[in-house]
Amino acid sequence: MAKRKRKFENMLEGKDDQIDEGQMRSDEMVSVTSYDENPDIVHLSDEYRPTKLADIVSELYDGERTVAYTVMEDKNFPDRHMIDFLLDVIMESYVFCKNEVDNSWNVVSKWFLDDFSHTFVMVLLENMRAQCQMQQMRNALKYGRKGIVLKLLPKIEQKNTSYMKGICRHESLKELLSNEDIRKYMVLCLKLTLLMNANDPPVHLECSGWKPIRDRQEEQEDLLQSAKSAVDANNLKPATSPTNEDIFVI
Repeated sequence: MAKRKRKFENMLEGKDDQIDEGQMRSDEMVSVTSYDENPDIVHLSDEYRPTKLADIVSELYDGERTVAYTVMEDKNFPDRHMIDFLLDVIMESYVFCKNEVDNSWNVVSKWFLDDFSHTFVMVLLENMRAQCQMQQMRNALKYGRKGIVLKLLPKIEQKNTSYMKGICRHESLKELLSNEDIRKYMVLCLKLTLLMNANDPPVHLECSGWKPIRDRQEEQEDLLQSAKSAVDANNLKPATSPTNEDIFVI
């Protein structure tokens, strides 16, 4: 009888140990996931945390943007064109960097951090520690990529410059992209927006009513095509329609 009692007590102790271990793993998992994509938790040692990026935006506006504006002013660009151009540079940089960061992260997630398999093992108590370690890896990769993206900045700058020249419709603007002061503004915009997208979660940059240049160009081409079709259908003289000279697109 005493042996059975001791055996039963040992079984209860074993169950308690399993419960304690499960609770510990659960608490560890909650702790790790609380850092994932949580804007309220930041590393104060991170020199590129969102509040620091806000300081860079202010410095950009007071410094490189003002110089770039003066350069365009000296070349007799209209005020509206200067404002649109400088806005397009930073917004297009943001869109470009978002695609770069998203594409690279999708590759990492697909090959090394498959969400389906992680969700599956998450329901298994004995594999919870492995899931926790995987989440820690995700957090470490996201945190560490800010240091890596800066090393990739020169290569990304080359790709972005080629892209910007490709969507430039005006020779005067293409020449402007080679100006040293304009390039300094473009590089800082690229660095800023790259770091914004590398944050976890990303820092969003929005401008009400703004559209990517490619989208605007497609809309203009559709408008011109519709106008041409209407003219052909009615055999009428073409009405005045916007042209590349009338529309200021970078």
